[in-house]
Amino acid sequence: MPLRIELSEYGNSNFQKLIGHNPDFLDAWNHLSITKDHFDILREAFNDNEISELCSIISFITCSQKIGRVFNLTEEYQPSKTTSMKELESKE
Repeated sequence: MPLRIELSEYGNSNFQKLIGHNPDFLDAWNHLSITKDHFDILREAFNDNEISELCSIISFITCSQKIGRVFNLTEEYQPSKTTSMKELESKE
C-alpha cells in the first residue's frame, strides 16, 4: 500500500521521516523516552500483554485529545455528550 504522505529527509526510521516534515516536533518527540526501568516498574503489576494494551489505550486517548485540540473540537461541537464540563467542575 502506498504511503499517503511522502517521507521527509529528516529522521532515521520511516515513522520519524513521517513526522520529520516538522523538525521541531520530531526533536521534541525524540526527547520522549520510555526506559527499561519504566517497563520494569510496570511489570510489577502487569504482564507484557497488559502493558501493550495499556500503552495502546494511552496512545489512543492522547492522540484523540491532541486531534481534538488541533481541530478545536470544543464541548459545543459534541451534541451527543452526556455530561458538560460545568457539571464535572461542580462535582469537585
